[in-house]
Amino acid sequence: DLFQKVIDDECDRAVFVSTSGANHLREIIERAENATSFEELSGALSKTLKDKLRFQILPLVGGDKDLALKCLKATEVISRQHDDQRRIVERLVESTLYRIDGKPHNEDEVRLSIAEFILDNLGPEISTERAREFIASKGLALRDWKSDKAIHDKVAAINKNFLGITEFELINEAQIARKESGQILELIEDEESNGALIVAAGGWGKSCVVAQVASKLTDKSVPYLAIKLDSLKPCESTKQLGEQLDLPASPVTVLAGVADGAKAVMIVDQLDAMSHVSGRNPQLWEVFRQLRDEAKHHPNIQLVLACREFDLEHDHRLRQLGDQQSGFKKFSIGKLTKDEVANSIELAEVKQGFVWTDSQIEILGVPFHLLLFLLGEPDKNFNSVGELYDRYWRRKQENLRVRLGREPNWNKVIDRLTDRMSRDQTLIAPKVVVSNWENDAENMASENVLIPLDNNRSYRFFHESFFDYAYARRFCAAERSVVEFL
Repeated sequence: DLFQKVIDDECDRAVFVSTSGANHLREIIERAENATSFEELSGALSKTLKDKLRFQILPLVGGDKDLALKCLKATEVISRQHDDQRRIVERLVESTLYRIDGKPHNEDEVRLSIAEFILDNLGPEISTERAREFIASKGLALRDWKSDKAIHDKVAAINKNFLGITEFELINEAQIARKESGQILELIEDEESNGALIVAAGGWGKSCVVAQVASKLTDKSVPYLAIKLDSLKPCESTKQLGEQLDLPASPVTVLAGVADGAKAVMIVDQLDAMSHVSGRNPQLWEVFRQLRDEAKHHPNIQLVLACREFDLEHDHRLRQLGDQQSGFKKFSIGKLTKDEVANSIELAEVKQGFVWTDSQIEILGVPFHLLLFLLGEPDKNFNSVGELYDRYWRRKQENLRVRLGREPNWNKVIDRLTDRMSRDQTLIAPKVVVSNWENDAENMASENVLIPLDNNRSYRFFHESFFDYAYARRFCAAERSVVEFL
């Protein structure tokens, strides 16, 4: 029957899907792909496969060798286990159907009822109208996320929040154009590409490169959805992840619905948040694995990932993403050039009465260090990265003192937030933990030291590296034991 479809229309392709291996058929088809004649194909096969070809394949086309080769070249074998097939169907149910009464539907029940409907109607053609009538009889309707303004608004809000967090890391409140963002966009436009993996050390500007890619996607009207793993709460499935983002389904499922077959990009920043080595939410790996698996079933969706270099090298699971077999093209982000550093300092109108040394330029070549320098005491000389952190700390503390007109509860807010984040192994903390000093915390947010998240119910520090510094500084001030901590 499959071969007859191919014979009747040269544009058709035959796909044979089986829960068993169908290995003989698969191997014959794979060998047929590059064969120029039936004899060449036959000569490349083992005796067992040669017999299969002559006594099982040839009779299907009346012994016509050329037609047999043509049919084999137009056929594909897919081995898919029952659980894989079930998950695919359930994802389709989730992405295409919803309950009219607004309640969540049970994918298992819907899948089984559709299967029962098909089995009861084997033989006669099932028209679109009959299928719609059946769906409606079950209290279901077809989703149309491409035309659903509410869904588009939710996706836009998620992306705006993503870019909003990145804006806190901007130098002089402007992007320093990085060549890698253009290269990544070119990769995305390549139909053969599986996606990009952005890698750099902490503070070297990964998130800013990702933000530039997102902006370019907006300019080209390419749908995208961007999330930061270090701003998420622990969850166990992509569906729960979607719920956390106020989406009706998995982020990939929603993005696929919005794109409706057009090119789309799923951006996942801060993969290191789930690293076994230094991450704070390693259980997210299973959710990320599901996310990748779902994206594979939507050929129009590409992934753009970003991860700290240290974690990519030292976590065996993340390391796989950097292998060629992963299909991702790796982009390693370097430091800023001397000219880029000089231009940023000039743009900030810094009055300096000293000459830059090579070691200072090397330090300021890291974008986060340059940001600390400009927000600290840029008119003063410095010798180390530690000085830049210390000066930023003092400057923001003084700004808070002026804002409040009193001595701020800076250390108390820092202590409560860092202790809670360390205890929960996350980079976010509920706002309620600093409720005793609510005014101080809100003014620290106004100074961009803290970032409100989760509809203003949680806080995170403006950069992960600053959390590391703040926790270490307060740990030492309290004269705690490193050995006991470890």
